[in-house]
Amino acid sequence: MKLFAILCIVAGALIIFLSNGTANYDGYLKIVGFILLMYGLYKCTRFWVEENPREEKDDDSDDQQDLASRN
Repeated sequence: MKLFAILCIVAGALIIFLSNGTANYDGYLKIVGFILLMYGLYKCTRFWVEENPREEKDDDSDDQQDLASRN
């Protein structure tokens, strides 16, 4: 799946930069290229988030317990 997302990014970028706007359908090609680019970026960021989960800090939970004990 990562390879597919990277290919979508590359293909979308190529379509956007290689269409020069002289033909009537070049606008549509740019839209398709932009959609491919955004889809690939979305999928890649989803993979990166899953690989690097946030670590919860224990300091925050201690602060919340202190506030609860004061009230």
